[in-house]
Amino acid sequence: MGETEGRRIVGTPALPGGQYGAGRAWVLLAPGFLALALTFVAPLLLFGAYAFARGGLFTVTWDFTLDNFVTVLTDPFVGLLIVRSLITGFIVAGICLVIALPLAFYLRFRAGRLETPLFVLLVVALFVSYLARIYAWRALFTSSGVFTVLIESLGVTEPPQLLFTRTLVVIALVHIYLPFVTLAIYAAMRNLPRTVLEVAEDLGATGLMSWRRVILPLMASTSLAPFMFTLGLAASDFATPQLLGGTKGTLVGVLVQQQFAEAGNFPMGAAMSLVLLVVFVLLYFALTSLLFATRLHRVSVRL
Repeated sequence: MGETEGRRIVGTPALPGGQYGAGRAWVLLAPGFLALALTFVAPLLLFGAYAFARGGLFTVTWDFTLDNFVTVLTDPFVGLLIVRSLITGFIVAGICLVIALPLAFYLRFRAGRLETPLFVLLVVALFVSYLARIYAWRALFTSSGVFTVLIESLGVTEPPQLLFTRTLVVIALVHIYLPFVTLAIYAAMRNLPRTVLEVAEDLGATGLMSWRRVILPLMASTSLAPFMFTLGLAASDFATPQLLGGTKGTLVGVLVQQQFAEAGNFPMGAAMSLVLLVVFVLLYFALTSLLFATRLHRVSVRL
């Protein structure tokens, strides 16, 4: 008894919460933490260091200053672009969510044998190059594009010019991010048993009532993550506004890209990026608080 006291008997499995279980857990988690540290934490710290420095034409002076943040927060042009970007991000994220919810619902509960083929098509859409999609929309709406030719063939002498407008930027961004949102919501709906709808029907709920009282509350918390994901990417995008928006569709991401690539003012670009990050974090907490305050995530027992 004395020899084996305090020792683990050879051949017996380690308890999940014990010393051996904790060690194995850290071994499994270490690669993920290392990747996160290298790809997120390290760049964020670097941006933080740059944001408090002084910048010139591709030069950085490591003197602590708040001038970059003062410029970002007081410049009316930067403020206008941030507001425009947030509005565009909300529109894109909202449209994606409105389309993705019924699409994911159909795939999960109504597609039947078509569920797997449609799911594969949705995944294949992600393989299309980001820039290829942008240039496809650009070619479609040029003066000699398919859209213009089709409108003119209907007798319209002056077809609407969508190229280099915010409208085309929104359309392209919805096309780019819709598969991501749909897959995220579909993955969450896979955890919902089909008996949920059957129980709602037994209680007298119609199709619309089941959506409003059962499906939407169950998906409310889950939908917040892809919504914020799309909002952040759409609001900070720079390639799509540059190639499709022109001066009318310019977003703050274009200004950040210009600070790094053209003006060479790394500290100013870093300050703009950090301000955007803080805005997105505050929006996330605000939307989360609103979700729980309105109890939209709770299923109503009274159908």
